[in-house]
Amino acid sequence: MSTSTGLINAGPIWNALGGQANAGAGIKVGVIDSGIDQKHPFLQPNEGMKVPEGFPKGDANLTTAKVIVAKVFTQNPKLTAQAVGSHGTHVSGTIAGKAGTTAPMAKGPLSGVAPGAYLGNYNVFPGDVENASSLFIAKAVEEAVKDGMDVLNLSLGGTPHKGADLLDMTVNAAVDAGVVVAISAGNEGPGNYTVGSPGTADKVITVAATTNSHSFAMFLESDALVEGQTIATTGSQGGEVKQEITGNYALWSDYSGGDKQACSAISGKPLEDKLALIQRGNCTFAEKINNAEAAGAIGVIIYNNTDADPIPMATDGVKIPAVMVSKAAGQQLASAEEGKRKVTITYPPTEIQATPNLLADFSSWGPTPNYTLKPDVAAPGVNIYSSVVGGGFEVYQGTSMAAPHVAGAAALLLKISQENGLGWGPAEVKAALMGTAHNVDGSVLKDEDVNNPLKIGAGIIDLGRAMNPSALALPSSLSFGLVRPVGNQTYQMTLTLVNPTASAVTYTLSTDADLSLSKSEVKVPSKGSTEITVTVQNRGTKLSGQQGTPDFKRGYINVTSDKGNIRVPYLYVIDYNR
Repeated sequence: MSTSTGLINAGPIWNALGGQANAGAGIKVGVIDSGIDQKHPFLQPNEGMKVPEGFPKGDANLTTAKVIVAKVFTQNPKLTAQAVGSHGTHVSGTIAGKAGTTAPMAKGPLSGVAPGAYLGNYNVFPGDVENASSLFIAKAVEEAVKDGMDVLNLSLGGTPHKGADLLDMTVNAAVDAGVVVAISAGNEGPGNYTVGSPGTADKVITVAATTNSHSFAMFLESDALVEGQTIATTGSQGGEVKQEITGNYALWSDYSGGDKQACSAISGKPLEDKLALIQRGNCTFAEKINNAEAAGAIGVIIYNNTDADPIPMATDGVKIPAVMVSKAAGQQLASAEEGKRKVTITYPPTEIQATPNLLADFSSWGPTPNYTLKPDVAAPGVNIYSSVVGGGFEVYQGTSMAAPHVAGAAALLLKISQENGLGWGPAEVKAALMGTAHNVDGSVLKDEDVNNPLKIGAGIIDLGRAMNPSALALPSSLSFGLVRPVGNQTYQMTLTLVNPTASAVTYTLSTDADLSLSKSEVKVPSKGSTEITVTVQNRGTKLSGQQGTPDFKRGYINVTSDKGNIRVPYLYVIDYNR
């Protein structure tokens, strides 16, 4: 959180709200997660911050003038709202961490996106609970709405469903009640249909993850490496390196019949007192590391299975340190002679530059099983350095880290709407963020089709533009669903274009050949609106016996004017099997 706010251009809206420290003051953000460590220095109230009328709610012993709600949702009466796992505390720092906070590894001060906002702790992962019931998550959403939260963040997800989905209905109802809801897209990418529930809900803001402009890394040194050393990233919550490590390593594949990935245990302790060299892929980092520990390893070196940079790993619940290196470095280590299989892992980590604004390799892609266009936007979710339980700071990554950037952004937009009398609700906030978002600069996977609405939605949010959009499109994306490839049907949706500016504006609309627009140019008075009919016509006759995977037709409708430009993502799907 020392660099990612710059990537979403938060500076202009902070200035417009009277400065960074109190930006978002008075807005209440509910965090439906694993609790909030209300004692953490990054989550302390700003000077003069007071508990709003009607608060605190829940367990007052776990609240402050900043964290104004502490409630737990579980069937175990012995568990409380107290944060045990750090996920919710990390997310909360991203949303509303105190501006100017210093942390050990960061070269500059940290700040949440909306440092002046209140936080609500709605703990659905209390104690050692790792899988929350949908019923408890739904109850937490309902309680947060009832308590008067303005924004909700759900950095969680599960299996998406075709048709009705309990959590989708619940979060959509929260939006209908006037609450902005930000939800992580999921970490199951790359691949279509991987966005998790309730990020599949059409009215929420579902968030993909992009890279930050920095990383925290150590160095792995060895005579087996061509350059003598390579960057090494570490794990978190169990697998982190806490001191310099020197030792010999062994190849997992030498003891597993050639398997390099350590997704299955091996008998005995053939790796005793050594580090295990393992390839990434096919199972979680924690499974690999735990299998290596059971085989006697004192640490693990995981090397990437693609040409992407090494990443900080999620290693919750493991007991031995682990690092990741690049694919090239791992291959060099694997091919080294027996006498050169010695490494030193340096400590402490150091902050280094990284390439920002690339789509993360793990970020989930749409569409949903119901052919809705998701995700909606993207935000930084890689190498996010924020608060953890007990007063410390750690680097996490995931769409879980991207969603709270959007929740904080929503808090700032609601605040500026209040101050300027705009009357924005969830639809307008979503439209402002989506319409003014921009393309990513590439992909960690070097994907040439990365600027695709099914991967990035409208793109990376830009608060400097979102605070003063040239137009608002309602809805902010168009999902036509299935289009039959036979007959002569047409499929239509209505796009309402709102002029939020202080003067009349002439807008020019354009798109590609897949769509037709009822108007290509419209003049809309200040605070007025107009409707445009967007039409898809089926794309030809199905050939006898023709089969194939669904064809995703997606792109953007571009709305340009002398006040600025916005764009509206669209999707329709041709299924040749129907």
